[in-house]
Amino acid sequence: MSEAPAVRRMAVPLLIAVSIGNFLVAFDASAINVAVPQIINELGGTTTDLQWILDGYTIPLCAFLFLSGVLGDRYGAFRVYRWATVAFLASSIGCALAWSTPVLVGMRLMQGAAASFMLPMTLAIIAASEPDPNRRARAVGVWGVVGGCAIALGPLIGGALSEVLTWRSIFWLNLPVCAAALLVIRKHQSTPGNVSRKISALSQGLLLCFLFSVAWVLISMAHGQLSTLWLVLAWVFVALVAAALVITDRRAQTPMIPEQLWQDRSFLRLTSAGAIYQFCSYGSLLVFTLWASSYQQSGPLSAGMLVLPCSLAWLCGNLTVWASRPGWRLRIIAAGTVTGFLGALASVLSSGESSIVLMVGMILVGFASGLLASTLSAQAMHVAPGEVSGAASGMFNTSRQFGMVVAVATIGGIGFETGLLPQFSIVIVGFAVILALVFYPGKTRRTRPLENHGATNRPPAEATIRTSH
Repeated sequence: MSEAPAVRRMAVPLLIAVSIGNFLVAFDASAINVAVPQIINELGGTTTDLQWILDGYTIPLCAFLFLSGVLGDRYGAFRVYRWATVAFLASSIGCALAWSTPVLVGMRLMQGAAASFMLPMTLAIIAASEPDPNRRARAVGVWGVVGGCAIALGPLIGGALSEVLTWRSIFWLNLPVCAAALLVIRKHQSTPGNVSRKISALSQGLLLCFLFSVAWVLISMAHGQLSTLWLVLAWVFVALVAAALVITDRRAQTPMIPEQLWQDRSFLRLTSAGAIYQFCSYGSLLVFTLWASSYQQSGPLSAGMLVLPCSLAWLCGNLTVWASRPGWRLRIIAAGTVTGFLGALASVLSSGESSIVLMVGMILVGFASGLLASTLSAQAMHVAPGEVSGAASGMFNTSRQFGMVVAVATIGGIGFETGLLPQFSIVIVGFAVILALVFYPGKTRRTRPLENHGATNRPPAEATIRTSH
């Protein structure tokens, strides 16, 4: 997409405005976790409702990433970012005023959809507004650290707001933040680029149907809500939707996923690793917060404090990557997966008790998550075919958000009767699979120098989402 830069050198207020978008998207994915028990007590509901409050945000966040890039190309990144920010603000008001659980889930669906259009546009604006590759790389680094702070510190901030005020204040906080971003970018304009670029409405609809059906089946399985016959039929339906999605997209004139990506095994392995990483990292943070607030019967603030070791370690991992060199990526991925494996193992050995062993587990899992958040994204974009890097970014980031959806629908619904054994046994396997996928013996094609990654002027769908939300 061809954007008209607002300034020759990106102004600090503009960088703050787009970083705000990244902060909000990540913050609303994690801050609400510690407040969910309070929400259920006030509005009524069950553990199933709890999971839909969370997945109601993550499913549309995952579903519309491809479409957001297309609209950014057609209408310009600034315009789409404004629209999405207004929609995010309006849906946040709806969440804050919700009088029942179904209404809150509906508002969360709207909020997640708005977030899906905000996130890619933030990177597109940075790419368009800062022509110097070195300054642009630093700006993207700041953007990534802001997102890392939001996802890591969300439980603590959300817990404090819920304890001192109410869970509704988490959503009211979005209003002045959105207003500040809109105020800064109000005069910025962008020139649409590829206005002929399209996306199949049928493919988009099937993707949305696939995500909802997977989440529904997994949540229903976790709570024993389906008989064996209905469970088999439900999975058959999911398989048929997935097959229809693949066939429809591959036959489309402009497919969401080009044929080059289906044939690139290195990229496909990294895409799979990204989905599993998001499952492990977000799933672990979710389990820690639910354990603290539900099993330990802690208030929201106390729950946020209990998971603070994980949050701070996550932020430290994010900052470590920011200060590292591009050539260290594979070593960072190896170190991150091994660290995450050991952290999950310590969490299992803690038996779900508040102890030094569990604190060590939290720290190791959090630090591993921070290390892997942007490193896997950067490595995936490094091996992706350059001519379809935009679609590659959309596919990779969609897979990551899908990992979050599955985490909420599965380990988010497991009880704590046996401590943290079932949840973190799955996470242990997940980190081991990531290591196997990334370091599978095979030829890895390099399409661009490591040192220049992230410095090219890419359209919104091409921008690599470096945070872990």
